This record gives sequence, structure tokens and C-alpha cells, in this order.
Amino acid sequence: MDVERETVEFSTDYDEATRRAEAENKPLLLFFTAQNCPHSQAMLADAFSNEKIARLSRQFVCVEIDVNDEDGEKICEEFGVNASPTIQFATSRGVLLQRLTRNQPAALLERQMEAALTSVAWRAARMEEGSNSTFVR
Repeated sequence: MDVERETVEFSTDYDEATRRAEAENKPLLLFFTAQNCPHSQAMLADAFSNEKIARLSRQFVCVEIDVNDEDGEKICEEFGVNASPTIQFATSRGVLLQRLTRNQPAALLERQMEAALTSVAWRAARMEEGSNSTFVR
């Protein structure tokens, strides 16, 4: 009996993905990759095919950005990315969080995804505190 494994679902439309991230209030996971990069392809086959990573990825809007594509080159410039694979985490409003470079094992990617989610939750709590706090003299 074949069991279909979960994998990460990537959008390739950066603009649509950023709008969706803001609408759904989810952080971004930007995967800068190249079709001709064996390390990028290995991450897709290994880390991004890991079931824990796939489950965690549902809490993000995941975007695959081809660094060799014209639009991808512009996005790389915007984020200061000069190598693939690179994973950049960002809040739904585009605030940069942590970054991973090179082919990373699933266990490290999982820890970084969890750290990004924690950072987003902390930022949201701080904003909530700021909007609900009263100014006392």
C-alpha cells in the first residue's frame, strides 16, 4: 500500500504570496533556488519532503524564487541574497527574520521554522501590549 507523503507547497508568484501572507497573517518562508543548483534540488528532495517540515510549512506562506529568473533576480537584490539555496524568513509585513544558507538538514530547518514562528508570535504580543497599554504619569 502506497502512502502519499506530504511535501511543502510553494507558490512561485512572489507578489501574490506576499498579499496572501498579509491577508492570512502568516509569515513568509522564501526559498531562493536555482534549477541547475544541486544543493537546492537536494533540499527540495530531502528537507522540504520531510513530513514535519511539511506540517510546519502550513503555518507559513512558502515561496520558491528562481534566482536565475528576471523577477527572481530583482527579489534577490531586494533581500540581499547572492547564493542558492537560501531560506529567508519574514513576517507577513516583510520584517526580516532569520536566514539560512546552503543545503540544510531537515532538523535544522525545523528548528529555524519554529524559531521564526516564535519570533512572529513575540512581535505580535509586543504590538498587542503597545496598543493596549495605558500611559501613566
